[in-house]
Amino acid sequence: MFGKQKYPTSAFYIFANVTIINGGQILLTLSEDRVENNIWTPPGGEVEVREGQTPYEAAVAEVYQEVGLKIDSKDLRLIDNPQFIYPTPAYDPYNGIGLVILSYLHTGFWNTGEIKLNRVPEKGCMIKKYKLVALPTSMEEIEKWNINIYPNYTEKLLELNQLLREEKI
Repeated sequence: MFGKQKYPTSAFYIFANVTIINGGQILLTLSEDRVENNIWTPPGGEVEVREGQTPYEAAVAEVYQEVGLKIDSKDLRLIDNPQFIYPTPAYDPYNGIGLVILSYLHTGFWNTGEIKLNRVPEKGCMIKKYKLVALPTSMEEIEKWNINIYPNYTEKLLELNQLLREEKI
């Protein structure tokens, strides 16, 4: 079955998120659907595949829609391989549908004065808060943030820090 009907359990949504780094800090957001569990994520959202949207286009659009920053897809770099998040009894926000997450890096200049939450509110989930945190070098640093990070994103942050230190990206 297709459309808004029930999907088979092997179906996946494709998401694109953007780790936005400036001056050693990254931007994290808390959306209304994750407030209860205090789960913070980089800006991002679903790739509208049926409308012909590419992951790069989705990444640019979601950053603008959620936090008001205008970025160019030419300034994005794919970070490592896509992540697959399979539904589990402990984490199943999409009723049996898994996620394929493409994570991008953006290191262009921006300042907090440019951030305007929910620039395009009719396009989706409302962002309740944002925070800037130092790019972590260890799990201990992440734990001191006293927030929950989206599944698998903590590992991505640590990999990213390592790649940046080794100047591989």
